[in-house]
This record gives sequence, C-alpha cells and structure tokens, in this order.
Amino acid sequence: MCSVDPDEVTEMVKKVDQIDLRSSTCRKCQAGEAHIVLREKDVYCRDCFNIYFIHKFRSTIGKSKQILHGDHVLVATSGGMSSAAMAHLIRTGLDENSHKKLRFNPTFLHVDESCLLKTEEESKKRIQKLLSEISALKFPLYIVPLEKVLESNSIVPTCITEEYSEVPASDSRYRERLKNLFSTCSSSTAKEDLLSRLRMQVICYAARGLNFKKVFVGDSSSKVATNVLVEVAQGRGSQLAENVHFKAVQSGTEVFRPMRELLQNEIEFYVKIHEVDYIDSPTLEIQGPSISSCTKSFIMGLQSEFPATVPTIFRTGNKLVGDTETKGKEEEMDTVCLLCRSSVDTYRKEASALYATKISHLFSRTRPPDPESKGNEAKTAEKSMNAYSSNTNSAFEEEQAVNCGGSCKCESDGGCKSNEKVKKILTKEDLMEFLCYGCRIIVREMAEIEDLPHWMVKEAEMLQRRKLMKGQIQDFLL
Repeated sequence: MCSVDPDEVTEMVKKVDQIDLRSSTCRKCQAGEAHIVLREKDVYCRDCFNIYFIHKFRSTIGKSKQILHGDHVLVATSGGMSSAAMAHLIRTGLDENSHKKLRFNPTFLHVDESCLLKTEEESKKRIQKLLSEISALKFPLYIVPLEKVLESNSIVPTCITEEYSEVPASDSRYRERLKNLFSTCSSSTAKEDLLSRLRMQVICYAARGLNFKKVFVGDSSSKVATNVLVEVAQGRGSQLAENVHFKAVQSGTEVFRPMRELLQNEIEFYVKIHEVDYIDSPTLEIQGPSISSCTKSFIMGLQSEFPATVPTIFRTGNKLVGDTETKGKEEEMDTVCLLCRSSVDTYRKEASALYATKISHLFSRTRPPDPESKGNEAKTAEKSMNAYSSNTNSAFEEEQAVNCGGSCKCESDGGCKSNEKVKKILTKEDLMEFLCYGCRIIVREMAEIEDLPHWMVKEAEMLQRRKLMKGQIQDFLL
C-alpha cells in the first residue's frame, strides 16, 4: 500500500530505528544542527522546519484561491494545540511585510461548552486564559454558549475584552435542557456525534449572526484522517466531502480547514519551538469507549509503526465525494437534515443497503410466530413485508395524519376543515423521517426528544403538514 504525496509516492514501510540527532545534519540546508525528526527518517533544523511548516499552511490557503483580499473570516478556536498554532500562524502572516503577507481580516470565536462539564469554574478559568492569549495576538474574541443552539437558530455571540471579570451567563433553563439532552443518549458514540453536530451548528449560526460568510476550523491532517473512517463507520459516507475536504458549505456558511495538511506531531513541534501557549480543551465526560476514540487510537497506533498511515487515509479521503443524487437541492428544506443540515441521504430505492437495514430492523421488532403453527412463518413474513411497503409508500397513515388543527388562518376563511386525526406531539419516528442516516442513529439512541431545539421540532412539524397536504392534492396536480 502506498500514499500519493504531492512530490513523490511514499511506500507504507515500517519505521526505521531511532535516529541519533547529535550526529545528524538538516536534510534541507545540509548545515544546520538537526533538532526535529519528521516521518521517522527526515531530520530538520529549527529554521528549515519553520519555513516548511509555514509554507504548508499558506499553500493550503493560497492554492485554493478561495480566501480573497479583504475577506472577513471567523476563526473558530477551542484554545487547544491546533487552534493555538493556527492563531499564531495567522498573526505571523499578517505581520509580514513581503508579498506573501496574509490579507484577510480574522475574528475569533469560541464555543463555551462548560454546561456539559462538572467543573464549570475551571472552564471559566480556561476561557479567561484563552481571552488573554487571543488579546495578546491583537484579535477580537467572541464567546457563544453551546446551549444557545436550543434557544434559536439566530445566534449573536458576545464580544468580550480583558475588562470582563467573567463570561456572560446564559439562561439556566437551556443549560439544564442541554444536560438532559445528552443524558438521554444511551451510547458514548451518540453523545460525541451529537456534540460535534451541535458545535458546528453554533459556529455556523454565529457566523451568520455576525455577517461572516467564511469560517476557519483547526482540523489537522490526523483529525481529518480519523474523521474519514469515523464518518464511514457512523453511516455518513455521503457527507465525507463536507467533513474532510478543505472547503465545505454548511448551513449557508463556507467552512475551511487551513490546518488539514499538517500532521499532529508537526503541530506539536511548532508549538514547542515558538513556545505558543495553549489550553487543554475540555472534553465531554463519557463512560466507555466510542467509535471515535477507538478509531483514533487505532490510527495513531498504526501511525507510530507506519508513518505513512495518516497521509494515505488523508489522500484517499480527498478523492471521495458524496452521492450527487440530491445535488442542487440543498436549499430545499425537505432535502436537508434538520439536525446536521446536510443533504438527506435516506431517499433510496428498495435495492439499497438502507432498505435492507430497515427490513432487518422491522423483523427484529416483529414477534416470533407460534411454534405450533409452523405453516404460518411464510405468511407472517409476507404480511410484515406488505405492511412495511404500505407504510413507506403512503404519505402518512390515518393515525399519523397531521393538519393545522385550526391554528392557521385558513379555517376562519372556510378553508382547512379536515376531520382527520390531529397528532400534536411529534414522536421520534416522525422526526427521523427528516434526518439523514447518521442523525437517525443519534435520535434512535435517545430516550426522549423533548429537549431537542425548538426550531428543529417546529420545522419537522411544518414538514409533516406539507407532506400531508402534498399527499392530499397529489391526484389533482397536472
């Protein structure tokens, strides 16, 4: 197996014995004293490594030709190592006097996730430390609590300065709702995936509230490689382009990954050389392993033995694209997942893996036949298949029908007076119809959905009514 490198083809070979830096010289300048080892065999001096690292970062931005002169970019930062290195690289690029100077205008945003942590006081100290670091780089910093996503999809973050003694508090009701939402998830994988989706939604909505059209995130090459396998394992293969490519459009906002060409160990060397301060990003406290944590451990373990592992997965992920069946319909509400705002990938024909999964799920919930009536097994299976087909092909059954219930103005005008049964409470099954496959798995792991964002539930109810109305007038359309 090999990985396609920009300059050459690198074979997947096992790492060589440890190199003695005391007797080695830089492979680039052939004169400087070696201090850094990359790819387990290439040694660099500090100056050559610095040039190499900065060039990788700037070439990732430059060759895309997406970031133009004078663009206003919202930089999402967690305060971790990759985010701190990105902030330092941006500040260095803006201060240069050469023609290679960065010419966009950055503003920083931090998503406060302290409501999910047991030690909120420590989280406040981390935010204060992050504020001092960003202020030292002469950048403005905005703070937005994660629980804001439950309140509204129109988010305006708060700009904080060094004069603030503490971070502005949010509504305690939404903090409790967010805690309850995560407590209802039964698996660690669902909790981590839900947090990732909500965090990205907060960033995109905050960018829209601040009138930013472009956002930077600090995903490194190692994280992108992990995401490639994690997304496929969680049934999000059709969304790979949005989660691993340099540019993605989410919720109408352009999201860029300028650190995606840099390995995690390269970032560690850069932070150490320049003595860049960073904070340990708080993580969601979960019990037991998850798909993400297991995949990361597997890739990092393989990377330590075979240095081309991450570049191989990374280059492969660049070549993968999602299904174009719904391309061009992203702006239509009924083709967008209500949770992650990606294209809905569940509109498939019967000859598909998704349909087979649904059939398997249906039969696993069906009560086994009576052992005494051995001749009825075939009839039971056929009856279940027919019932499933009628459910999927019809707009809604009578027990699932929804109308406006007199809440709209059309009833007063003598219009909508349907006598069909009104279902005022949105169930988990109703909501899952408007989610992508990956988000369906998250909701399936939830015991309750009452704590989901109100705007998402309202959109689902509106789509239900629209689907019912379309089914009622289908025979009258030309």
